[in-house]
Amino acid sequence: MKSTPNKPSIGKKNLKNPSQTQAVFSILWMVGFVILAIASLPANSFQVIPDYTLQEPWRNDDLTADFTFAIRKTDQEIAEERELIRRQNIPVFRVNSDVILLTETSFQELKGGLSGVLALYETWQMTKESSPLNAVADSLQYISARENFSVPLSDESWAILLRSGLSAIPSELLSLIEQVEESGIIDVSKNAVEQAQLTLRNTRDRTQRTVSKANVRDQDEAITHIGLLLSENYSLERANLGQELLSGILFPNWNYSEEDTQEQLVNALSVLSETKGAIAQGQVIIRRGDIVTREKSTLLESYADARTDRTSTTERWLRFSGDAMLVLIVIAVFLYYLFVYFRDTFLNPRWIGQILLTLAMFILLNRFIYSLEGVSEYVIPLAIAPILLTILTNDRIGILSAVILAILSGMIHGNSFEFAAATFVAGYVGMLAARDLTNRNRFFVTAPILILFAYLAVTAGFALSRYSGWEALISQIGPIVINAILILITYPLILFFEKLFGNLTSFTLLELADTNHPLLKRLMDETPGTFHHSVQVARLAEGAATAIGANPLLCRVGGLYHDIGKMDKPQFFIENQVAANQHDQIKPNLSRMVIRDHVKQGVEIAKEYKLHEQIIRFILTHHGTSLIRYFYAKAQQQIDEKTSPDSVTEKDYRYPGPKPATREEGILMLADTIEAASRSLPKQTPEKLKELTEKLFNNITDDQQLQECPLTYRDMGLIKASFLKTLSGIYHSRIEYPNGSSEKSI
Repeated sequence: MKSTPNKPSIGKKNLKNPSQTQAVFSILWMVGFVILAIASLPANSFQVIPDYTLQEPWRNDDLTADFTFAIRKTDQEIAEERELIRRQNIPVFRVNSDVILLTETSFQELKGGLSGVLALYETWQMTKESSPLNAVADSLQYISARENFSVPLSDESWAILLRSGLSAIPSELLSLIEQVEESGIIDVSKNAVEQAQLTLRNTRDRTQRTVSKANVRDQDEAITHIGLLLSENYSLERANLGQELLSGILFPNWNYSEEDTQEQLVNALSVLSETKGAIAQGQVIIRRGDIVTREKSTLLESYADARTDRTSTTERWLRFSGDAMLVLIVIAVFLYYLFVYFRDTFLNPRWIGQILLTLAMFILLNRFIYSLEGVSEYVIPLAIAPILLTILTNDRIGILSAVILAILSGMIHGNSFEFAAATFVAGYVGMLAARDLTNRNRFFVTAPILILFAYLAVTAGFALSRYSGWEALISQIGPIVINAILILITYPLILFFEKLFGNLTSFTLLELADTNHPLLKRLMDETPGTFHHSVQVARLAEGAATAIGANPLLCRVGGLYHDIGKMDKPQFFIENQVAANQHDQIKPNLSRMVIRDHVKQGVEIAKEYKLHEQIIRFILTHHGTSLIRYFYAKAQQQIDEKTSPDSVTEKDYRYPGPKPATREEGILMLADTIEAASRSLPKQTPEKLKELTEKLFNNITDDQQLQECPLTYRDMGLIKASFLKTLSGIYHSRIEYPNGSSEKSI
């Protein structure tokens, strides 16, 4: 027996003596993690001015500008100016010089169309006098041409045209159109133009000018204006006719250009200055005791930005070297802790890889969120890392990962002690909630709620300590709530890491411990005696593991599956025999082979059902290399004069092993031995159970079956006490009555 720290729950293959290749991969994991952590530090992570809080006094010495710098506008000021430029951006219209020709052409086509309608009318009138029968057809042609005319005209306008012909059209119509087009006709409604001025761009003459919106007209206004001018010189009927004809020959000569307007806006925004005024060299920026108002804060931020821009390459490298040194120190302490307390697994690439990969994921997530403007760092579910590592390894690594991740996250986010403290508290609380996964509600409900309150409590504490009111806390409530909800993605991450690194977590163990598992149901149906034995062994092992601080759930599952190999030949094992003993019919040598083979058969069945390597280890080690005493003694008794004593060797009657290598495997060996032997007692009194336990423990230790197992003498004492307590519950005392009957004690 050895006294060594408890090992994390990963596969045990090649953990104690990692190969040179494994060691190289582990070192590469560490080097890569260090490089990633240093590279994740922002380039401007150093501070050029001390920390301060709005609406509180400046607690440092007077700050004087050591160079002249421009005062930066606030984001709100820049946004307001941008919005003002957008509202004041003048729409751009392009001159269409072809409108005059288009108007004349359209006017001639209009007159030609009217001539055709009037000609049909004349033909109809003549036909009515000469051939009344054909007049109906001519009238229909006239009516159809009039209704389909390109410009809708009123009955009054058609009446004057039929009386006077084309001479009814005002002769000044074209000249009036040209007159109105000189002042401009736009192709959009004036009500849609919010600005008071328009930009007029003539691409042919390469000129541009600004005109007042009041001096131009849209198409409706132009038609109305020309109609008024016609009414001054012509009769009402002719003026109305001319106004109605305008809809077919009047076209806007100033066309709105979305492209030019947008280009003009982009140019105006591009020259928007982000500064306002300047602070001269030697001027005091803020004095000790001054209240840090928003104006003062703007000056301080402007100075910090200017100071950062003026920082030399040498200074930048020195500051970066300082940050890198801090990161190296933090990671070195972390790795040294792992080396000291987990030396056996430290150079195993699967073990160290899952730890460093988990931390690396959240360091990268920190850096990504930092690069997003306006996104709070409190939205990052950093508590997932310690929860995940607690489940994958153990709670000590979970706590340490919470510390390391809090420090590195605080450094990434501007050396924020507040964020680092909140991250650690939330991670620690989440880790505590994830220690026991037998209760799913505790993980899926309690953990997010606890993490939510942890963040809120720490943030509220800092807000009160600064006496800055509740504004800072309220602004972070939304991100913190999102953070708590995102904790639920821990479950798929656990499944991902299980597949990637071959872990066996409590989630999988809970599924395997369910007696509805297909393999356990098969064990129950085919070998009910073995199933009952396995359940009792699991009960004993689970209680003992709890007593010494081992993994009780792992012991329970190992106990349930350790004897599945007996399903191959169940009738050869006494707990399944209901009639004669099968071994009475065969030689001890054959009995020995059948008994030994249940270990081999169990491994094959476990692989068939794809059980984890750790569960297979329980099948292999639950007898270790112990002696099959009964059949060994029986074989020796059957040695006669014709049989050589050397043909019956102790080696042939031992299990193939290996011996238990973990505390959980050692507990299961003891539980299996004690449970099987206790059932053979004629009367299971506490004294006899104690005597049997002492004897079997001594036999196992004398046989050196636990020499590779990290169980201490203290552990052995606690295991004995746990076994006796559990066995007393199984074989509880009965009250004897005078007639010899008994009843269960109450």
